Amino acid sequence: MNAQNDIASPMPPEHPSGSPETSAWKADWYYRRENPISWWLSLAIPLVLTSGLLLYMALSKGLASVGQFFGTCMVIIFVLGKTIIAGGHIDEASEKIAFYSPGQLLAIVLYVDLCTTLLVVYHLGTILRLPLLGWLFDRLVTAATKLLLKYPQLRKLTYFGIAAFVAMPFASGPSGGILGRILGLDRRAVFLAAMTGTAIGSLMILFFSDLLFAILGPKNAFFMLLCVTGVLLVFFGVKWAVGKWKGASTSSNGAAKDS
Repeated sequence: MNAQNDIASPMPPEHPSGSPETSAWKADWYYRRENPISWWLSLAIPLVLTSGLLLYMALSKGLASVGQFFGTCMVIIFVLGKTIIAGGHIDEASEKIAFYSPGQLLAIVLYVDLCTTLLVVYHLGTILRLPLLGWLFDRLVTAATKLLLKYPQLRKLTYFGIAAFVAMPFASGPSGGILGRILGLDRRAVFLAAMTGTAIGSLMILFFSDLLFAILGPKNAFFMLLCVTGVLLVFFGVKWAVGKWKGASTSSNGAAKDS
């Protein structure tokens, strides 16, 4: 947007909560004013796609399938991400019934990242205003900002860099969308890069999980996946706790010096 448009455009209205507008809120408002079709499509696509899927499952498979689908989506968003694809083999390993096959989980991961990435890339300012979800995404934005401050060379990331980042097992489309928004990259290109990374990473997990289960057998491979997941959770948990402790120590030392 050029300077002339900035001067001619009225300021965006205050959010209904009355709190001051964030830079993301202002950016979203101006984008909606200049690109109304893209802005509305980014809302309509997740809404229509989700409504169609839920209606189809409710009519063809019953309401229980809707609950299973919703629960799986929540696990993808808040816990496992694309690594859930390997969980399609659990029925073979534990002799229990799995909700979905690895291929079906791949499709669900792509659906979840499509909807959430669209919302993050085009409506981050609104998401940050939501009561609980806003707090979560505010933490993600803060973490991404600190990462860029710690490693300034990451600011040279292009769309290929975002795709490579999202392709990592524990990264997601929304995290790539947040990174692209902070870097000020074009929204459409950020969305395409994030979805490309999601597709590549998901296919890699599908391939290697199939290979792992074929080589080790279902039960051994399932046990190995559980061990790796546990080690990663412990590692990141300890890293988070150490970071918190260092931050608290730095704050207390600074307060002591001031006094």
